[in-house]
Amino acid sequence: MFSSESQNELTPDVVLEAVQNMYYWSVDLDPCSNLGTPNVTAKEHFTIENDGLAQEWEGNVFVNPPYGRGILEPWIDKALEEYQSGRAEQIILLLPSRTETKWMQKLNAYPRCYIYGRLKFKGHKSGAPFPSCIIYMGRMPGRFTA
Repeated sequence: MFSSESQNELTPDVVLEAVQNMYYWSVDLDPCSNLGTPNVTAKEHFTIENDGLAQEWEGNVFVNPPYGRGILEPWIDKALEEYQSGRAEQIILLLPSRTETKWMQKLNAYPRCYIYGRLKFKGHKSGAPFPSCIIYMGRMPGRFTA
């Protein structure tokens, strides 16, 4: 958890519940799903095996991308592409709050929620060594901020 070696952190239940609530309990796609039993309840899951970056995203999407060094920006670019194309109606991203990075600055136009404290990802005894935020792309920014 304290290095870039760990790339796929399982989303905490409190975040998953908020995402499900935002989408009226209908997540269409998790393009960064873990191998094995999916952590996110969604209609469709892409794993490393079928490469979520190479697929089109549709509907209500939840993205908890791999957090390793140098691999976040392609996921940000993909989310922007899929939302701006209209294929993905709404996208919620769970990200490290790295406001100084180029990839985070690409998301400046979208509402966000900074998470107080450090998230405790599933399977870890302690909180993450970085702050987190949730960013929303979609037609209901008021619902998101509420």
